[in-house]
Amino acid sequence: MIFTTKQTGDKGEAYAAKYLKKHKYKIIARNYKKPYGEIDIIAENKEVIAFVEVKTRKENSLTQPVDAVNRKKQMKILKTADMYMYENNIDKECRFDVCEVFVNSDNLKLVGMNFFDLHCDTLYKAVTEKSELDNPSYEVKLNNNSKSHWLQCYAIWLPDTLDGNAAEKLFFKSADYLKSECNRLGIELLGIGEFTDNAFSKYRNSAFFTVENGKALNGKIENVKRFAEIGVRIMTLTWNDINEIGSGVLSEDKCGLTDFGKLAVAEMEKYGIVIDISHASDELFYDVVNQTNKPFIATHSDSRTITQNPRNLTDEQIKIIIQRGGLIGLNLHNAFLNNNPDKACMNDILKHCEYMLSLGCENSLCFGTDFDGCDLPRDIVGSDSIGEIYELFLRNNYNESVLKKIFYENAYNFFENFDNQRIM
Repeated sequence: MIFTTKQTGDKGEAYAAKYLKKHKYKIIARNYKKPYGEIDIIAENKEVIAFVEVKTRKENSLTQPVDAVNRKKQMKILKTADMYMYENNIDKECRFDVCEVFVNSDNLKLVGMNFFDLHCDTLYKAVTEKSELDNPSYEVKLNNNSKSHWLQCYAIWLPDTLDGNAAEKLFFKSADYLKSECNRLGIELLGIGEFTDNAFSKYRNSAFFTVENGKALNGKIENVKRFAEIGVRIMTLTWNDINEIGSGVLSEDKCGLTDFGKLAVAEMEKYGIVIDISHASDELFYDVVNQTNKPFIATHSDSRTITQNPRNLTDEQIKIIIQRGGLIGLNLHNAFLNNNPDKACMNDILKHCEYMLSLGCENSLCFGTDFDGCDLPRDIVGSDSIGEIYELFLRNNYNESVLKKIFYENAYNFFENFDNQRIM
């Protein structure tokens, strides 16, 4: 399989954006179009706004990328930039750059890769920043490849600092926002029971609405049913501190599940909301094991044996999730991938993956990237890097049938089966 010309260009633009961010530029627009021209990237720092034309070529190309920016192309860029400055009322020094990107042709293999991501915080950013879900500065990007299908779980994070009323209000506001944005962007938002009809394979972009922190319930058991009716697919029981459901991983009180928490997990199983134990204390994890009957998942957690962080899972916890038929989503946060976060890189994903596979995770492992909610390794920029991660696995002799499981099939099969087993 070969990358299309557009995919090669997209890859080059992703590298260019990463380079600009590394040099303290903020990306304010991508692929700004007018009838007479297009600008690939618009970025700014305190002093200047930069209009960047990205040209990507394979390493063995006979031409230089900059050669494509001829006089005619330059005039189109100038006219388009002038319109951008006028439309946005910008009075600032500007600069015009050409960014040359050379890619190794041996890496240009992949077309039509499907992907299922159990967790990101893009929804929280968009709601609290009063922005759009497809803001070009966000790490999660829409899938534009007609030959592939991506399902993104959009979590609304409820910070521990919010009281119950504020958390509940933010939840309902975010539910309305996500529905509106999915309609605008052509994303198919799938509720409970809507995944059994091969829905994943029908849409280029589809989504689940998920909740990160059971504080959203505001101590009201009836809210579990309301959340299910709205379409919540997954709820992370706690964040790092204690809430009405139980104790988070960093809470001083290691109470496990509270009495309300025991009622809440029973109601979640009844109404088809998947229980997520990422961020749970060890005590809460084992209480969930003893109080539930259905599979549960860890949407964004890695191996504690590889990286000694309490947010990661012990070997025993991993094996229990496997035995229960659950899922574990690989988290790309640098401090969960490497004991020295500053040294975290893409290769650390391989280490966690290989170790979890050695514990029997082949049918349980997937991704929960934590994009837009974590500090990424230095060589990962966001969803634009997913293809590179896939290629890294291929170069390390991973069987493509196993990769399909990790990148989408395991999560797909889990939710299809889970919906078929609903009590409601």
